[in-house]
Amino acid sequence: NTMDKATMTDHTPVIRQSDDFGFAATDQYRQSVILIVDDDPANIQLICTALSNERYDFGISLGPEQALKFLEKKNVPDLILLDVRMPKMDGFTLCRKIKSNPKWAQIPVIFLTALNDEDSVVKGFESGGVDLLPLPFRRRELVARVHTHLELKRARDSLRRQMEEIR
Repeated sequence: NTMDKATMTDHTPVIRQSDDFGFAATDQYRQSVILIVDDDPANIQLICTALSNERYDFGISLGPEQALKFLEKKNVPDLILLDVRMPKMDGFTLCRKIKSNPKWAQIPVIFLTALNDEDSVVKGFESGGVDLLPLPFRRRELVARVHTHLELKRARDSLRRQMEEIR
C-alpha cells in the first residue's frame, strides 16, 4: 500500500493509515502530526507532497469513520486537514462530532473545500473549524496556514499547562 509509508525528503515523514498509528499524545518533543481526512487518495498525496519539506508526520483517514477510529485510539493529532465533500458524512458534520468530544475539542481543524460561498464559509466556522482553504489549494498558502495554526495551538497548549501549574 503506497499510503503506508512514503519517502519525500531527508526527514522522511511517516504516512500511516489511521488504524496503525501509535504515538504518545503527551510527547512534547515529537514531530507535529497532521491528520488528513479525505476520501480521495490523490488529494491526500497532493497535501503530503505540498507539506513534505515542513517536517510533519501524517495520519491518513480515507473518510469520516476512519478518522473517528483514529481519534478513538487515543491518537490526538496537532491539526486536522478535513475535506468537506465526502460520502455518508460531510466534513462539517465530522467536525461537529470531533468538537463535541472534550478530548478532541482543542484540535484545530482546517477545511479543504471548493465551496467558497458565504453560507459554506460561515458553516465551516460554526461547525468548529479554525480556517478554510479553497481548493485547488496553493502550496505556499497551505504551508502558511498549517504553520500558523500549529503555532497558535502550541501557544494555547503552553498557556493551558501554565494555568494548570498555577492551580
